Amino acid sequence: MQFIIHKAIFGSPQHYLWDANSRKGNFVQDIPASAWVIGDSTALKSVDLLALVEHKEFSAKHEVQARIFERLGVYDNIPWHKVMPKNQFKSYIKSVLDGAQLIVKDSNRIYYEKIFISSRGFLDRLGGIKIDKQKLQGYLETESNPSLRSALMTCRPVENGFSREIRYDLTSSKTGRLTVTDGPRVLTLKKNYRDIFTSEWEGGSLVAIDYKSLEARIALAIGGQDAIPLDPYLQIAKHSSVDRKTAKIATLSIMFGSGTKRIQEATQLTQIEATMLVAYIKDAIGYTRIVEQLKKELADTGFITNYYGRKLDPGTTAEHVLYNNYIQSTGVDVALLGFSQMEAAVQDNEFVKPKFIVHDCLYIDIHPEYNSIIKELQSAGLSIPSFTTPFYSSDQ
Repeated sequence: MQFIIHKAIFGSPQHYLWDANSRKGNFVQDIPASAWVIGDSTALKSVDLLALVEHKEFSAKHEVQARIFERLGVYDNIPWHKVMPKNQFKSYIKSVLDGAQLIVKDSNRIYYEKIFISSRGFLDRLGGIKIDKQKLQGYLETESNPSLRSALMTCRPVENGFSREIRYDLTSSKTGRLTVTDGPRVLTLKKNYRDIFTSEWEGGSLVAIDYKSLEARIALAIGGQDAIPLDPYLQIAKHSSVDRKTAKIATLSIMFGSGTKRIQEATQLTQIEATMLVAYIKDAIGYTRIVEQLKKELADTGFITNYYGRKLDPGTTAEHVLYNNYIQSTGVDVALLGFSQMEAAVQDNEFVKPKFIVHDCLYIDIHPEYNSIIKELQSAGLSIPSFTTPFYSSDQ
């Protein structure tokens, strides 16, 4: 196994490569694709990022000496190999490498390398979006809410009518839900403002492919249900003798922590009817079994993990929070795996370009001659690793 200490850590012109097997190191210009990178969270195989995902403390910065330079207004590219005495510098390198190896050794690398890196790589390949300047200006002139204006301002084009590329973060939220760190803040932009985004081709379309009833489907699948139909709420309604609207309200309420009394009030059912409906849904999604599993995991390790093994810190022992975090985090991974598969199906097609994501929805810019490819994209995202149920999507 190889490790790279990024040159920014040393303030040196080259990176430091350490081979853990031969226990030899040397300075190199390029970073091998297989190496774990220390000091660069933008790298896919980043030790710093792995530590964040695993909720572990790690820093390659020499904290004491760094604080001295920070007081002098110097924050980056400090040439530590010149600043520190030779023996102290060697000790510093050893400490950084030992810490990095421990992080990699004791982490769930299967989740990180198979799920997280795939999602991160896909997100990094999304490009800038063509902006309708006239519509954007019109919304800026009429919108008075400061936060909404701020979100609109991030969409201003910077080059050739395109926005900056959106940069997503998969580690800031408790469950791994996406946040935007740079570029258009599409996650907080009002839905009716999204028409400022347009196709880069005349006659082209910006198509939204949306996973339908994603979390309910995941909950039923993990609960052991087979042959889940296109509309899982209809399946619940059919087996519990209520209408679809009532089935949906009750299912979502359970997943988000509402008790039987609130569900009764929201659905206008009798107490007995609400109790029976809640009991049926909880049985169908395996609620009690999963909650008991999560409670044990939390007691044993201080964390819970989602369906794919991502570590989560719920910050509470409340059953409904444990369950919701588990399903919501799994939903993030499922959606990104599906979208990654869609992108892979058209990766060599320059006329079909995935542009941005809003939670369970992927927006794709499609040339007018390729509109028929939408079905192919939906088919590519139908089968999700580790699930037997198909994941259906619709297009808008």
